[in-house]
Amino acid sequence: MKIRVKHESKALIIAFIFLAAVVYSYWYFIISPIIGNISFANEVSKFLVKNEEPIFKIDEVILYSSAAAEDNSEGKILKDLDISQFTDISIKIDNKSYISDLSNKNTISELYIDNITITKESDKGESRLNYKSPMIFGKYQDNIEQTDRIDFNILHTNEDNKNNDFSTPTFFTDCSNPITLGYLNKNVKTGAEISTTTEKIDFNGKLLKLADVPIKDVAYRVSFQIHLKNSLEESFVYSMDLNLPMQEKNSSIYDGYIFKKMLNQSKSYYFLKDNL
Repeated sequence: MKIRVKHESKALIIAFIFLAAVVYSYWYFIISPIIGNISFANEVSKFLVKNEEPIFKIDEVILYSSAAAEDNSEGKILKDLDISQFTDISIKIDNKSYISDLSNKNTISELYIDNITITKESDKGESRLNYKSPMIFGKYQDNIEQTDRIDFNILHTNEDNKNNDFSTPTFFTDCSNPITLGYLNKNVKTGAEISTTTEKIDFNGKLLKLADVPIKDVAYRVSFQIHLKNSLEESFVYSMDLNLPMQEKNSSIYDGYIFKKMLNQSKSYYFLKDNL
């Protein structure tokens, strides 16, 4: 007995669609993942090969957070305060974890910071991040301006050091000084009036509590990338992400200041070769 197909063209179209669906499914669910895994494995292999000798790493990050104020009062003290919060950041780079002696491989010829992003829980104040001289680390500086990129002047000799006052971004080629940055949240609260029963007022983080500034108004996260080149013109990058809640389990910025060491040598925070 023969089966007749009245609409042969439609049957062919259906068969073609079915076959195409089978081929597509086979490609999508079987072949494509295999190719993807191979490609990913190749990329990982390249990555590991180019970073098998980790030359530079973040040794430690020190943070000092406090507050200060400008007294605009006329005659009556502490009746018109503009209060700002600040954090000083010190980042130490270790260039001898893999190579013990100085060479062209672990000395710096170029250093800059970019991709700066500041995220706050509140819209109070105006946030800025820039270079800050290590000579005034831990002291309030009200003239910090926001920038998109910080380029460091690299010092190569003792003579270079003698002629430098650290007022502009400065870094030693042998990584012997830390990167120092200043974060400023200018005018978190303006026109504040401080009422207290004590005679002495400390111009530090305690001002925030006295002026009823919630801790969430000064909490923030800052991220940026540190780019460097060694003396062989090899490029490296490290993505820094710092979360500053301003409140610890047993302390807060209301106590006057917070001093934190974020990283230590028990972990490896290595710079990765750029342009992989």
